[in-house]
Amino acid sequence: MPGIGQASRRARRAGDFCAVNNAPGFQFRQSRNPLKSCSEAAIYLPQIANRFDRIASLTIQARGYDIVADRSPETVVIELLRAAHQGGRKLTGADLENAVVDLAAAYRIQEAVIGALEPVGAFKTGRNSADETPIMAPIPADRVRRSPARFSRSELGLVGIELELAFRVDRVLPDPADADFAGRARGCVSALAAIEVVDTRLADHESAHPLWKLADNQINAGLVCGEAVGNWQGMDLSRVGAKLQIAGETIFDGTVSVPGGDAFDVFCAFARCVGDHCGGLQPGQLVTTGSVTGLRYIEFGQVVHGQIEGLGAVRVDFPEV
Repeated sequence: MPGIGQASRRARRAGDFCAVNNAPGFQFRQSRNPLKSCSEAAIYLPQIANRFDRIASLTIQARGYDIVADRSPETVVIELLRAAHQGGRKLTGADLENAVVDLAAAYRIQEAVIGALEPVGAFKTGRNSADETPIMAPIPADRVRRSPARFSRSELGLVGIELELAFRVDRVLPDPADADFAGRARGCVSALAAIEVVDTRLADHESAHPLWKLADNQINAGLVCGEAVGNWQGMDLSRVGAKLQIAGETIFDGTVSVPGGDAFDVFCAFARCVGDHCGGLQPGQLVTTGSVTGLRYIEFGQVVHGQIEGLGAVRVDFPEV
């Protein structure tokens, strides 16, 4: 029969393997009630050492340690994403494939991760067509900045930018079930030009499943807001004049259709479906409605200027240091 020291070492090796391979693993913590006999440890610890891939709510105590294997794949992804936001490693497909299994799981993960970070300062939404339900993704308040803004190298890995049309909620919105919700909501929001900053906690974002990106807050890293315009209601927000400059070079200058239809219609569709997700939509928060110039990746050391006709300009700087 193996001694308690041998069994404990085997269990530790199992826990190390899980940590290295991102499997649902074992967490060691001091226990007040260690097993009193080698025979008890011999019965249970080898099960953990040899079957560490089993998902179970099992606590085994030996030499003052608890070994717990009770985390679901979804819980593991939540923990990894929280760590990634703080500079931890990026997530792989192996981490995500058994956790982000549907839309509901992606939204549960969003909510759990943002709850451990900052309050929500804004939401990212968008849709491809008017008959689609828009996506939802929270943006932490400390990543919502007024133009002119800057994001440092220490805050980002990649630097992606999107010129967008956004809304600021100035007062409590009417009941989404109200038959005239859109008409009444027009007086509750201001419109503005914004630049979304894009980065990801995913190791291979280009080939990542759309649900994985959604769980990662739709690979959002921040939002830069121009001056809010209160008298926007007479504008046609289905087509807007837009201009985008990167490092002094004009990348886009012309009229473009807003993705998903009229931007305010996109906002209203989002407001109707957000419910209490990530705390719900509150006065003072912003909602950005999708890129009018596409996603573009740039280099550190560059400055980005954007402009939407009738809604003003926005600027963000990505310094080298």
